[in-house]
Amino acid sequence: MKYMLFICTDPEAEAYTPEGDNIREWVAEMDSSGRRETGDRLRPPEDAATVRVRRGERLVTDGPFAETKEWIAGYDIVECTDLDQAIQCAAKHPMARFGRIEIRPFWPLELKVSPVKPAGKAPVRQNLFFQFVCTDPEAEPYDDAHDSMTQWEQEMQDKGILVTGDRLRPVEDATLVRVRKGQVLVSDGPFAETKEWIAGYDVLACRDKAEALDVAAKHPMARFGRIEVRPFWPLF
Repeated sequence: MKYMLFICTDPEAEAYTPEGDNIREWVAEMDSSGRRETGDRLRPPEDAATVRVRRGERLVTDGPFAETKEWIAGYDIVECTDLDQAIQCAAKHPMARFGRIEIRPFWPLELKVSPVKPAGKAPVRQNLFFQFVCTDPEAEPYDDAHDSMTQWEQEMQDKGILVTGDRLRPVEDATLVRVRKGQVLVSDGPFAETKEWIAGYDVLACRDKAEALDVAAKHPMARFGRIEVRPFWPLF
C-alpha cells in the first residue's frame, strides 16, 4: 500500500542539530529496501503562493494554504505492507525527532497520471513545483457538473506540465508520528489542526512560478477549494 509522508516542522520539538540529521542514511535505507518511491524537500512557506478562483476571478495570495505554526518542509512516498510498517519508516526519519511526520494513505484517482515529455518544439520546462490540492470550507459547494478534473489532467499531460499526482485519503485517516526522548509517539490526525486540509497533490514542470500559478488556477479545486504552489528545494 502506498503512503504519503508529509515531513513537517514542529516549534515544540527539540532543536535541530546537524549531527543528529541522518537523512542521507534514511534515504539510502528506504531506497535499498524498495520502500521509497520518491521524495524531496520544498522551499519554505515564505516562497509559497495560494491560488483560488471565486466568481470567475483568480485570487493569488502569498503564503501557504493555511496559517499554522507548523509547516510542510518536504515529502516522501513509500510503499509499505500496512500502516504499521509506514509508521516504522516515519519513526526512523530525522524529522520525526526534530519535527513531526503526517502519514496519509493514497486514494487513487480513476485517471492515473503518468510522466509525459513535451513533444516536438514544446518549450523546455526545468522548474518543478509541488501543488497542494486543498479543501476550503468557505468556497462554493462542490458541483460534479463543473468538475473538469479529467480535462485539466489531460491538458496538462499533453503540454508536458503534469509530472505526477494523486488523491489522498481524507484527514480522518491521517496518522501523526513523532519521536521524543527516544520514544515513538503515534496519534490520529494531521500535522496541524486547520479548517482546510490537503486532499491531493501534483508535481508540475513549468518554466517559472507564473506559469505554475496559471496552471493551478485552471484546476477545478481552485474553484471548490484552494491550491498552494511551492517550489522544490532538492535535498542533495
